[in-house]
Amino acid sequence: MDDTSLVSLNVDKYMEYLLYDPTIDEMCIDCKLLPICMGGCPRRRIERVTERCRDYKYVLEEYLKDIAKELLEKKQERV
Repeated sequence: MDDTSLVSLNVDKYMEYLLYDPTIDEMCIDCKLLPICMGGCPRRRIERVTERCRDYKYVLEEYLKDIAKELLEKKQERV
């Protein structure tokens, strides 16, 4: 592979990264977290890794409840 084809390959990957639309990704299209993660890690997406979802996807609701509880407690301490 010469330098020109290597540059072309990198440009192709870069354009795939920039133009990625997670709303048409079969793994993401019905996910309620799509607006938050936007399809996950770009490198994993481009390399077609099937395990793209982060752990927070499965514990996000509990995590948000804990944060809300903490914020309410801090607010009550100030009153």
